[in-house]
Parts: sequence; structure tokens; C-alpha cells
Amino acid sequence: MQEQLHIRNYAASDAPRLGEIFQSAILQSRKHYNAEQRHAWACDRSWNPPKWQVRMDGIAPFLAVLGDKVVGYADVQADGLIDHFFVDGNTHGQGVGKLLMLRILHRASELGLQQLHSDVSQNAQGFYAQFGFMPKRIIHVDMDGVQATTCHLTRNMALPPRKPRPNVPNFKLVPCVQADFEAVLQLRIAAMRPSLERLDRFDPGRARQRLADSFEPQHGQHIVVNGQRVGFVTVKPRIAELRLEHLYLQPQQQAGGLGGAVLGAVIARADAANLPLTVGVLDQSPALRFYLRHGFVVTAQSEFDWELARSVTGFAHA
Repeated sequence: MQEQLHIRNYAASDAPRLGEIFQSAILQSRKHYNAEQRHAWACDRSWNPPKWQVRMDGIAPFLAVLGDKVVGYADVQADGLIDHFFVDGNTHGQGVGKLLMLRILHRASELGLQQLHSDVSQNAQGFYAQFGFMPKRIIHVDMDGVQATTCHLTRNMALPPRKPRPNVPNFKLVPCVQADFEAVLQLRIAAMRPSLERLDRFDPGRARQRLADSFEPQHGQHIVVNGQRVGFVTVKPRIAELRLEHLYLQPQQQAGGLGGAVLGAVIARADAANLPLTVGVLDQSPALRFYLRHGFVVTAQSEFDWELARSVTGFAHA
């Protein structure tokens, strides 16, 4: 008989078990943080059970319970802060994180919160993006002299739920030539205009110049569906990485799974070459969630743009 997963409220006697989950979740998250960083976060701060008890009593998290064992916990505070969100490192792929996040969203609605916010590790950015969170600022953390990077993410509670995706159409990637510049420019403008207007930076002349400065047709491909060009993708080789320079779809083709399918092909190419994949994304663009959901993490921030990267191996063997 399959064990049932459910949520219950915190009791003071749960604190020691939550400490075990906290350390397990961090120490076994090897993809983006090396051993020194993980130990500095989880263990090297002079682990203090009395202080931990006070901390857990203060945030009073929800507990995810599988059978009769607590396997994860998370909280949401009156100001919308998600302070802790951890799942036992030995309990993945069983829906624990999703159940906790759905409970947080439900509680946030009960409290009438307008926004949720949290400082999120690189390991968890993709998970949060699945539930509508967007990056707001890079955070550089110093843990007893050990440096690490996280990101502050927020979610507007008025965000509508994601719609079910229709069947993804079959597509082909067709080589680009220099004469395709104007067609690619019009596609770029159509795809990026909403995001640029949100930033009050829409300028057709600047869009033309920026594309002209970076247009290298030998690295570009048209995305073709049923004989019609519906998008464009450019992947450029760089020293020790591949750069996803452009991935544009006609507006009517967006949010239907086609972009994810094309990105999947690009990721497969990068993985086959054993190279990381990087991309730049406009601030406030929905593409930020798209890339985070596909395994990219935030690496840098400027006034109007974010840098994201997808690692092939990370620190898997550290």
C-alpha cells in the first residue's frame, strides 16, 4: 500500500527533525554549490539546537508528512516572506515540494497577501519559477568567509494559473542566410516589444542596430512549422560555452510548448558538447520564468538585463 503524503501543522517537538531535513537538503544539493559552500551553509555555523528550536518556533512552518515521517517543511509569514523551504534530500520526485508550495499559495490567499518573496538558492530557482516566481535581485552571501550566490524572487498573487499546454507542433530548424535579416528583425520586434514597452525602452531603431551588430546568419536557424517560419534561434560558440543569442517566436506561437521544444534541442546540443549554455534576458520578461523552468540559474544582473546559465555537470561529484 502506497504511503499517503499530507500536510500538518508544526509542533515544538518537530524542531529536531526539521534540523535533520535542513542539513540533508543542503548537503545533498550538489549541482550548483561545492562541498565547502554546502558545509558552510548547513553545518559550519556552530549548529546550536536551542537557537534552532527558537527559530522553528518563530516561523511555525507547515510540515509535509509521508506515512508517519516528516519529509519536508516550509513557511509563509504575514509579510509574504517564505523563510524556509526544505525537502529531505532522500525524498525527491514524490511531490513533496509541490504539496508544500500549493499549501503556501493557499495560505497566502487566506491572508490576503499581494505578493510572496523569498531568497532562493540556485538549486531551487527552477522549482519556484514553475509557480510563477520572478527574479528581482542577485544576493551574494558570506557564510563565515565562504561566498555563495542566491537570488531574491517574488510572486504577484494576482498572477493567473498556467494554462494546460496544447500538443506541441512538429517543427524543423532551417539554416538562415544574410538576406533573412529583415524577416528576423520583424520577428524580434514582435516578440520583444511587450517586454521592452514595460521597461519604457521600445525603440525600433535601436532594435535594428542591436540585431545588426550581432547578426551572424551562419549560427542562426529559422523555426518552421507546416512550411511557415514562426520563429528564429541563434546559438553561437564561445570559449568554453555556447551562447543562446536569440530565441524568438511569433506572439501567437508563444506559451504553447514550441519554445520549450526548441530550447530542448539547443540544450541537447550543449549537453552533447559537454558545454554550459548561457543566455541574456530582459528584466521583467516572462522569458525569465521560461529559462529558469528549463534548468537555467541567475548568474548576474544589470539595470535592464539578467544573465542566466545552464550547467552541464555543476558540482555533481564535489
